[in-house]
Amino acid sequence: MREARHKALVRKAISACVAAIEIYNKPIMPHRDETFAMLAVNAWELLLKARLLKEAGNKLKAIQVIEPVTGKDGKPTKRLRVKLNRAKNPQTISLGEAMRRVAALPKQKLDKACEANIVSLMEIRDNAMHFLNDDPEMARRTHEAGAACIRNFVVAAGEWFDEDLSQHRFMILPLSFEAATAPGLAVPGRRSQQAANLMAYLDRAGDMYPVTAGSRYAASVKVETRIVGARNADATPVRITGGPAAPEVRLTDEQVAAGWPLDYAAFCARIRKRLPGLKINQAFHDAVRPMKTQPRYVFRRRLDPRDPKCTVYKEFFSDAAVDAAVKALEPLTLP
Repeated sequence: MREARHKALVRKAISACVAAIEIYNKPIMPHRDETFAMLAVNAWELLLKARLLKEAGNKLKAIQVIEPVTGKDGKPTKRLRVKLNRAKNPQTISLGEAMRRVAALPKQKLDKACEANIVSLMEIRDNAMHFLNDDPEMARRTHEAGAACIRNFVVAAGEWFDEDLSQHRFMILPLSFEAATAPGLAVPGRRSQQAANLMAYLDRAGDMYPVTAGSRYAASVKVETRIVGARNADATPVRITGGPAAPEVRLTDEQVAAGWPLDYAAFCARIRKRLPGLKINQAFHDAVRPMKTQPRYVFRRRLDPRDPKCTVYKEFFSDAAVDAAVKALEPLTLP
């Protein structure tokens, strides 16, 4: 029995996605970020067209471009036909049109965060194909978009086609320790306007659809690599929060030093190292001030922790605070 058309496209989409992962996971591969984006975008186009074929009972017109027949007078008539490409084969719809149609389906429509992720990959691909992505910082941005892409693809294949992709080990490896611990790979003052515009676009897509505990899809996923000591298997994980109903958790001096290792001077020095030429002025303080209300960024400790009435505090900053500050202050360093 002949394989259904939509199943053939699903199989081809999975192959394209596996190829994208294979290329990305090679330790030394020139042009790997751009090649990953090209193959990943192709995988999504095939998967979306497979979905449209499935919904239409495998009728090819569901993914073909239909145009009016031109009359003898040169004007379009009411008759329709399938548009042919340069090779005289039926032309199929674009990826953008496929996204629009799947997003309009009554059930299991294309998720907004997933759509934003696909568009981000399209921007990375287009910038690479039509010009170049010449900024080392793009490696981190591509990894964040790529990690979300793989996650979204696995979820969509399961929801739409009941495909289990666990056998393919769908994952892209984290960046190197150097890249993970020092995200500021390029000197912003030497960054081209094109690269800055592309990275700003990718950041907006991630900020518009942040990942939450219940998110099945994501526009961007940030992967952090950290070197940590041994953990007690019986330890209870906690998340720092300022909620009034949260249970009280007392942190040891060692835990505070590990979670918030930077005093204010070291915090400023780390930021200036990643943003050369940055001035510690009023604009700097205005950008940092909102972070001080967020426990994951700043830990305020009494100078005399034994005195509950002590009103003098010292602030300690986390590594995440540096990342957030660099992101907020980076536009001030662009030419």
